[in-house]
Amino acid sequence: MSNGWTGFDLDGTLAEYHGWAGTGIIGKPISSMVSLLLSHIINGKKVRIFTARVSSMNPYRERERIAIEGWCLENLGRILPVTAEKDYEMIDLYDDRCHHVEMNTGRILG
Repeated sequence: MSNGWTGFDLDGTLAEYHGWAGTGIIGKPISSMVSLLLSHIINGKKVRIFTARVSSMNPYRERERIAIEGWCLENLGRILPVTAEKDYEMIDLYDDRCHHVEMNTGRILG
């Protein structure tokens, strides 16, 4: 098992997103992705919430972090690390806005 972590985007991936509703307002959980995230945890994998809401460019990032931690506790039964940054230990990312690119080729997959 890798020591890396898997990122799960919040808006539109873990939680419903129908356009910006305001700071600290997070949509209903998307059950299939919540189940996938929890299966990662059950299998001993590290996971993080990956969201621009806590970006250094957002002046309300700490308010957002508190709201996200509350959403996690309510919907996942635990508080997870929240980040807006990739690092060298990120091994996978689930996100509604990404394109999968084949490594070292530039070829877009799927």
